Amino acid sequence: MREDPAPGWHIETATVNDRPGVSFRRPWEDTPTVLRATDPDRVTADLRALEEIDRSHPGWYVGFLIRPTPVSHLDGLWAQYPGVTVVHAETPPDLIRRITDARARHGL
Repeated sequence: MREDPAPGWHIETATVNDRPGVSFRRPWEDTPTVLRATDPDRVTADLRALEEIDRSHPGWYVGFLIRPTPVSHLDGLWAQYPGVTVVHAETPPDLIRRITDARARHGL
């Protein structure tokens, strides 16, 4: 289980088939993932929020539903504390609340 804060994610705007997108790569990944985005600024902001959650909640892993279609924002957010619990949310602030509740409930 990762105990130290995660190093930063690499997030940047991208082009996918001449359309806007956002590229991101987490420190433990070798290859970036590119998302087609109808609102690249919002998707970038959501990724930065997840990056901060990842950094500020040691032991938790965060992610989201990756869709093949263009997205205006990230959805299907989740956080997992391996072997203990998984929480789901629709927004980064809600994910933080659910992590906080799960920490209290499980004594993490």
